[in-house]
Amino acid sequence: MKSIIFLPETREKMNEAARYYESQALGLGADYLSEVERAVASITASPETWPKLEGELRRRQCPKVPFWDFVLY
Repeated sequence: MKSIIFLPETREKMNEAARYYESQALGLGADYLSEVERAVASITASPETWPKLEGELRRRQCPKVPFWDFVLY
């Protein structure tokens, strides 16, 4: 099974985004984090599905949150 690594900057931006979405509508931040969890689950279930960036690094974007990338190795 592949390990999923969030860069510290990515984790902070993800938390900032969740706080922002929650400030816009109650529950929206939780919905955002749920979407991230679904993306992580799909990566661990079939890591070879996602396109390679370079070497063995791969990227998977969330369909509902297209600006968040998750990198595997």
